[in-house]
Amino acid sequence: MAAEIQQLSDLIASSVSTLLQACEDCNTPFPDPNQPVTPQSEAFRASQVAMDATSIIAASALQLAARVLPPHTSLMNIMSGHFKSAALRTALELNVTEILREAGPQGMHIDDIAKICNVDGNKLGDQDVHSRSSPEDKHEGTSGLVALVEILGNDAAKSSSHLLENMKDPITGRSGEPNHAPFNRVFNVNVPLWHWYETKEQVYRRRRFALATRGVTQIHDSELLDDGPSLLKISAKTLDPI
Repeated sequence: MAAEIQQLSDLIASSVSTLLQACEDCNTPFPDPNQPVTPQSEAFRASQVAMDATSIIAASALQLAARVLPPHTSLMNIMSGHFKSAALRTALELNVTEILREAGPQGMHIDDIAKICNVDGNKLGDQDVHSRSSPEDKHEGTSGLVALVEILGNDAAKSSSHLLENMKDPITGRSGEPNHAPFNRVFNVNVPLWHWYETKEQVYRRRRFALATRGVTQIHDSELLDDGPSLLKISAKTLDPI
């Protein structure tokens, strides 16, 4: 109904006003999207008023998009998410961000980027000059966010793609054993994930997980994390040098 989308639009507008006012009252500016994510940039979320407003804005925006987009477009946006995560993982692990940062604001042609990465330029991206659009990368700052993105785009994505096969398997489908997870099927190992991380061959994954969990504690409210299981106990044991 037309009235519904108008209500959603009004709710977003009023909540944005509430959010900006809360930021001003608490002297915690709303973050600049062109700057790295830091605990300081996220400080505005300590305000309950601001947090409530962001939740309303996000939920209303998603609902509004679902109402105005064609149903098949909404469905494809959900189903095609793996393409975006695969592309992001490729850019991260080929160090494209670092290459563009060194190139400066003038950017670099895709063929030159591909030559440094030792990959086919036609598969890396469109034939154009690209520039660095975000200062956030795995070698800059200590947020751990990029380490988390790498985990989600690599191991987690591969494991989730085999969820159905794991559920239909007569052995793993009804098993609660930690070594009968989709992860085990994908990586062909017979030990739980945490045991695999402890092997000498998985030093990088172990270190990456530690950085990711440390980053989560820096970005999120420490009081919220205190209410749940502490990943820092795990991370403290995994900070071996790469």
